[in-house]
Amino acid sequence: MSDSDDDLLELAGIGSDEESDYEPKVAAGRRKTAKRTIEEDSENEDDDEELNPEEDPYPLEGKYKDEEDKMRLMQMDEVSREGILYDRIQEKETFRERRFLALRARQSKAESQTIEKGSTSKKLRTSKLSELKRQREKKSVKEDRKRRGDGDYMDVDDEDDDDEDDDADLKELAGYGDEDEEEDYYSDGYSASRKGSLRAKAEFNQSQYQDATLDDINNKIRATRSVLEKFLYREEFDACIPGTLVRVNIGPSKATGRPQYRMALVEEVRRGGKPYKLFGKPCNTYLKVSQGDSATVVELSCLSNSPFTEEDFDSYKKRVSTSKKQSLPSVGYVEDKFNELKNMSNKRLTDEDINRMMARKEELSVYEMNTAARVRKLGRLREELQVALEQANQQRADTLQSEISQLENFFKGTQNTSKLEQINIRNQKSNQEFIRKAEKKLVETKRKQLQNNDFSDPFSRLRTNPKVFYKSAYTEDENTQKSEEKAAEENDKNKIKNSVFRREGIDALIKDINIDLEFDI
Repeated sequence: MSDSDDDLLELAGIGSDEESDYEPKVAAGRRKTAKRTIEEDSENEDDDEELNPEEDPYPLEGKYKDEEDKMRLMQMDEVSREGILYDRIQEKETFRERRFLALRARQSKAESQTIEKGSTSKKLRTSKLSELKRQREKKSVKEDRKRRGDGDYMDVDDEDDDDEDDDADLKELAGYGDEDEEEDYYSDGYSASRKGSLRAKAEFNQSQYQDATLDDINNKIRATRSVLEKFLYREEFDACIPGTLVRVNIGPSKATGRPQYRMALVEEVRRGGKPYKLFGKPCNTYLKVSQGDSATVVELSCLSNSPFTEEDFDSYKKRVSTSKKQSLPSVGYVEDKFNELKNMSNKRLTDEDINRMMARKEELSVYEMNTAARVRKLGRLREELQVALEQANQQRADTLQSEISQLENFFKGTQNTSKLEQINIRNQKSNQEFIRKAEKKLVETKRKQLQNNDFSDPFSRLRTNPKVFYKSAYTEDENTQKSEEKAAEENDKNKIKNSVFRREGIDALIKDINIDLEFDI
């Protein structure tokens, strides 16, 4: 027998040829495992007999053994019956305590057995790996001898047979034997639990690639107008918001007149655009959103706070199904984006973060100022710029200079003005000048017509005076009062005209004067 056969027999547990009635160690191990399993089962049965208390002594209503016992107690006097029932209640409490303790003992013993089995299986696998390493070393030695051409070692056929036996032993040691033997060998259930965990992990990984449902999107990655306004000035906003889904208002429906909404994916956050109002405050942030292959840029004020509906989701799926760029979000993508958004909302703000947020808000505060406030701020910034230049603080000077330029653009009226807007402004001014000249020419023509009394133009407007063809009550009263006053005045004039003075003269008046004179002679 060759040295390789001796080594294999020794490994299998055969000391010499005299020991003909041998049993392999693995088989012995299986027998010991089976024996240990039988012993454990018997111990468990004994434990069950010891730990399981007696059955409930009073199953009927928790107080009586059976109907007979109930009838017997009901026939007793009240004092005796209450005494017996009190004793039975105490006995029931004792029974509950014993059952609880028995269950606790059984549970703790099962946990200890599980831990012991796990450690035993680990030791067993470690010993198998060491044996596998040893066999590989032996095989490498044989290959080295064969490479050197050592003919005294063994014949080629015997060597091939031994190599096959060694490979079989290596497979057995590595755990690649027959399935039945493997199941018998790992009788403690270690492999089954491992297979179950691997199967569960595979199912979990597969579920991550499934399409997300409407509830997942609504509850995890839907960005509303209020939420975006809350985190608008965060440093992570530009990186976290792309990839979320928003509900965009596209205007009223032609059929019903109600506002229409579309579900869209946020692709990019754009800052520095033309300011608009968001919750009564200026905002210059825009979102580039897309649905399928079409994309557009929208204001945050066009987004909805309400959740997506089934109609929105179905429309989005139809557009995405025909797109080459987009696809429905998967469950794994929704979870990753949700964790990213949660980290942004839970991040503790530092003083530096708060200062950056305040600086962004202050840049937009200039849009809320009136002209006087802008002039005051412009003067203050120029003074600070002079101080920064005197202190040779170039960074501060550059910042102040940019703010000054921004304010000066307000007075020039050219800030955020596109080429198209400039053309529109120029056309408006040209139209105003043309209209002014036309009106001036028309006035001059009318003036000349009035001077020359020439109204040859039949379509020109003629000067007319309004005439009233009715009499109001107020006008009649006024005319009556005037006529009465005039009549009274005429009457006074007639009296004066027909007086004695006017008719006979001054002599008639003197004649009527009586003078009493008395003379003493």
